Amino acid sequence: MEHTTEKRPSKKFTQYDNSKGAKTVNGLKRKFEEYFLPSTFTDTIYEQWLAVKPITNGKTAQITDTVITLVMLRDSLPPGMISDYSAKQRLLDAMDIKLK
Repeated sequence: MEHTTEKRPSKKFTQYDNSKGAKTVNGLKRKFEEYFLPSTFTDTIYEQWLAVKPITNGKTAQITDTVITLVMLRDSLPPGMISDYSAKQRLLDAMDIKLK
């Protein structure tokens, strides 16, 4: 299977170029802003990553739920932003003290 990540921005431009109506720089800019995540979005995800706690509403969360949450958040960030070591440490920090 061919990896097409590099072609996605080009595809967005082609879609805009082939769309009906007047083409403007501002219109193209809006299309690209819809496609790319702003840097503040990754900051928000990283804040959520740091905020994962073992206890929610006074109840201890299942470790599998904690792991799934951490994996989903890590996968939402740019590759390499969180190392494997940091991910393991974050999991240990997010675990209930009884599980350590």
